[in-house]
Amino acid sequence: MNILIVIPQKGYLTNFINWLKTNFKDFKISVNASLSPFCKDKFYGKLQIILCLLFNLFYLVPIFIFKKKKYDCVLLDGVLVSVPYLFLGRIFSNSKNAPIFIIHFYLHKIGSNKIIKRFLTSLLNNPSVVLLVQSTYEKNYYSCLTDKAEVMYFPYCQGEVSLSGSCGEGENYIFAGGYTNRDYNCLINAAKKINYEFLIICSRLNKITEKLPNLKILKDVNTEEFFCYLNNSKIVVIPLEEDTGSSGQMVALAAMFLKKAIIYTNVSCLSQYFEDGISGICYEKGNSEDLALKISYLLQNDALCYKLGTSASKKFHESFHISRYYEFLVELFEKNLQYQ
Repeated sequence: MNILIVIPQKGYLTNFINWLKTNFKDFKISVNASLSPFCKDKFYGKLQIILCLLFNLFYLVPIFIFKKKKYDCVLLDGVLVSVPYLFLGRIFSNSKNAPIFIIHFYLHKIGSNKIIKRFLTSLLNNPSVVLLVQSTYEKNYYSCLTDKAEVMYFPYCQGEVSLSGSCGEGENYIFAGGYTNRDYNCLINAAKKINYEFLIICSRLNKITEKLPNLKILKDVNTEEFFCYLNNSKIVVIPLEEDTGSSGQMVALAAMFLKKAIIYTNVSCLSQYFEDGISGICYEKGNSEDLALKISYLLQNDALCYKLGTSASKKFHESFHISRYYEFLVELFEKNLQYQ
């Protein structure tokens, strides 16, 4: 099987590519990594996204004009390469297009824009496209936009978290972190009612103006420090603002792996990972009173914190380890190849 993998930056999907090469010796894998100078940051602003899309539109043209290989399938990683590739595919149409698998296609709030919806319908109305989404919200959203592309659901999965350093050791705090779709105002309002330290690690793009004596905010820390702080926390809170598709899963799965007691927002992209009261505690979206009650309850119950963390770790290894996702992707490749 000849596979073309298109990624937005060098280093993306490295573990998956290495896993393929190790377990499927007969697969021939070609990797095309965007060289866009606008895609170097961890988080992108709107201008960066537009510039990346335009750059990749021209960068990917040679694939369609000069490619001599016949690929059995194409894997596109994320919006920044998927949109230009699909757009070029409409221009350089071919009656024998290989199946196109799209992963990590996250839109968040911009997906509610009517113009964006019409544009996506035009791009995705392609019977060669298989869009793999990671929440039931996304499955419903994209299924309404296209009746030609196949929209499949499989929850986001993740590998083990490696720890180094001593950030947060010996400190007592409640942790929240991440950039996309976060409702830190709700968490801050809850923190006002609780006599305990809070730590938020976010992006410079998150707008947090309110200051509290029991709240510490760090911005744009590296991944190692982020997970180290998470690991040394008492409780992990994942406060999401809207039920707009995939967000919060990376922090959720890292916290599950690290056996943390987790309080999560009652939105579909997070609730799919937990059993309320067994592997995590759910709070009502936007309700700071409810969140404060759940935090206070866990602070007074160490035995429950231990039980929640143990159950969450067990669930992670059974259902949400990255190897489950890899196996599912290969099954999709092989299944679609049979029908060509």
